[in-house]
Amino acid sequence: MTMNFNNAKKDIRRLTMTAHEKQAMLTQIVGEQTAAVSSNARTLNTPVVSPFSFFRYISNHRLASSIVAAVLIMALAGGGVTYAAEGSLPGDPLYSLKTQVVEPLKVALAPTAAAKAAVQADLAQTRLAEAETLAVNGRLDTPKQQQISALLRSYTADLSQTLVQVRHQSPERAEAISANFDASMNAHADVLQTLAGTTTATTTVTVLSADAQAAAKTITPGRHGGASFKAKRNAVQTLIQAASSTLRAVATSSSVENDLIQQAQTAVEHASRSLQQADQQDSGGTSSPDDSLRQSRISADEANILLNVVSQLRSHGDSHDHGHGNQDNQNHGNNHDNDRGNEHNSNHGDNSRDN
Repeated sequence: MTMNFNNAKKDIRRLTMTAHEKQAMLTQIVGEQTAAVSSNARTLNTPVVSPFSFFRYISNHRLASSIVAAVLIMALAGGGVTYAAEGSLPGDPLYSLKTQVVEPLKVALAPTAAAKAAVQADLAQTRLAEAETLAVNGRLDTPKQQQISALLRSYTADLSQTLVQVRHQSPERAEAISANFDASMNAHADVLQTLAGTTTATTTVTVLSADAQAAAKTITPGRHGGASFKAKRNAVQTLIQAASSTLRAVATSSSVENDLIQQAQTAVEHASRSLQQADQQDSGGTSSPDDSLRQSRISADEANILLNVVSQLRSHGDSHDHGHGNQDNQNHGNNHDNDRGNEHNSNHGDNSRDN
């Protein structure tokens, strides 16, 4: 490990910037703040330059990204600060580090537009997973709900903009991301709505459930195309089989788990019906099977997310006396984005399934 670390430092030292890059970085990082400090007009009420302008800069300069990543890894990883921040929740001391430094850096360092969209979708899901953990522990008060809601809206807006670029590069990839996001938002909305009946924080949980449904509607479907019908059908069938297998093995231990499992069973049944309809449309040749196939995939993804939440809630219950542990209870099992390993899933309820 020491040898690899030393080699990495040598590689970083060999990196060079052009005169233009040096000037741009100097102006961006130092220039604005120096000017603000030297200005006689500055008062205590003058806004400080946002650190996110720096993240926007490095996201557009690969060399700067590499340098910053190396510096931050060496500065934070050794002390375990980043690891500790990853498990923090709203109200915890390290939560600001997590949401204002670590996560924006993940977005900035994403190598492609599709990878960036996947990170943004993942962050939105993480906020809802945190809300579920807080709700289970009776800690989801109004300030925390408002903080999560604001972050969720911000990530959804960023994702919508990033998908515009992804659709130009790969319509099929954009469709996969939007469908997965649809499923994940609505699945977590289902979870929160279920939890609303078991907690004293009914209002805050219900508000976040509605926010999740609104986020799902914000991201519009992409264009169909790319892989053949057979390839896409086989992928959906695999998702249905995975959910069905989990359903056969899972055992309930609470009313909440039972409700979520019943919702997952309903989603699997809908996925199977939609897949059968897609098969009929494909063999008949009278209409495109794409919409039915998309609905089947969305329902199958939602079922898998719900079942994963059941597992995470159960794990949380088993380790409750040992502290927070890992707070993220969203599904990372369906690997649809090869750029980063995981993307998330799609759709919710009879209304969205029937559209």
